[in-house]
Amino acid sequence: MPTPYSLAHTFNMTGSDLIYCMEFSPDGVFLASGDENGNLVVFDVTQRQEVYRTIISGASLVCLKWDPQHSRRLFCGSSMGDVFLIDDFKQTSREVLTGARGPVYAIDMDPVSAHLAVAVGEEVHVAKKMQSGPYYTFSLMPHPDPVSEIPQQDNRVRARSLHLYQGGEKLIVSYLNHGVVCWDVGSRVPLWHIVPPSHPNGHIGFSALSLKRRCLLISNLHSGMDAYYMGQSAPFQSYKQAIRPEMNVPLQVSFLHGGKSVICGSTTGGVNIWDTETAEHQQTLKHGAELVQVVCAHQRFTRALVATAGIGGEKISLIKLWIAEQDDISEGPIVRVIGYIEAHDTSAMRLLGLVAVVLPIILCFPGLRNILATNTMVRHMYMPKALAC
Repeated sequence: MPTPYSLAHTFNMTGSDLIYCMEFSPDGVFLASGDENGNLVVFDVTQRQEVYRTIISGASLVCLKWDPQHSRRLFCGSSMGDVFLIDDFKQTSREVLTGARGPVYAIDMDPVSAHLAVAVGEEVHVAKKMQSGPYYTFSLMPHPDPVSEIPQQDNRVRARSLHLYQGGEKLIVSYLNHGVVCWDVGSRVPLWHIVPPSHPNGHIGFSALSLKRRCLLISNLHSGMDAYYMGQSAPFQSYKQAIRPEMNVPLQVSFLHGGKSVICGSTTGGVNIWDTETAEHQQTLKHGAELVQVVCAHQRFTRALVATAGIGGEKISLIKLWIAEQDDISEGPIVRVIGYIEAHDTSAMRLLGLVAVVLPIILCFPGLRNILATNTMVRHMYMPKALAC
């Protein structure tokens, strides 16, 4: 059980611009935020100071995604349909050619294939980088089937969150009005479809994916959050919190502590944390704002970070950084390899994983090594020389 989170720092923004998106860098050193007036701000979490600021004129920054292999490179999606790349906090370039218009609602990047998933307007694109030049779309997902269980006063096809996994071969898309669909990227065939329970609106705000626990966390724009095992239609747990009707907006969600806990934004100022399995309430982070729509989390070894963003009492945007000490969530090498293979499940990865798991076992047991060595010698005695290698 981790220690409770404590407030480590408050980043005072320069205005009252509503923050739309926020994310920690892969190594937890930086925290990036984007707001309604196109301001992108990057903070150094350790030094507690701003290290980069730029503005995308004429557009809001709706979503962010750090390159999982580069801690100083991130993608930004704008309300005008552009995806910008900020590389080493020095240059801004339009980096993804989709041919679609409309706001960019979500971005995700696969760490193995480096494929980029982009939700723009009513479309979901998967793109890869040209040898020299920007990214281009190589797979366009079809529209999901209508969901008869959900009242269809709102038929907009709008992706809210994207999750690439298995080496970029599969893509989970959470839709505002059409449930959650897992697509095969190559064939563009749906593999499974989660239809949320029949809440009054059936909408989905945001989702988070825990491959370690094979489950999805979904904010439902009605009563809080629900957690689903991948591909299962019924939630295995729900996390209830009060929703103010006049502020019923999409709330970001995240897993904490290796998937053992969950967190959700708030319309009442207090950001709640629950135990994933039991839904037991663990802590409330007092942000001090009426609406805390954006939250994000990062964990590395014994340090757990949470950032919350909202408008403070003097109508100034505030980002609050919270820190907790926890048990070291890093695992032994064999467990890490197995987890990595599950996340990037391709034929090559399965073979690599088999070698990585079996080889240490052989090396740890001298008797087993001797048996294998004897069998190899006998096999070589009866094999033609051309094959004895």
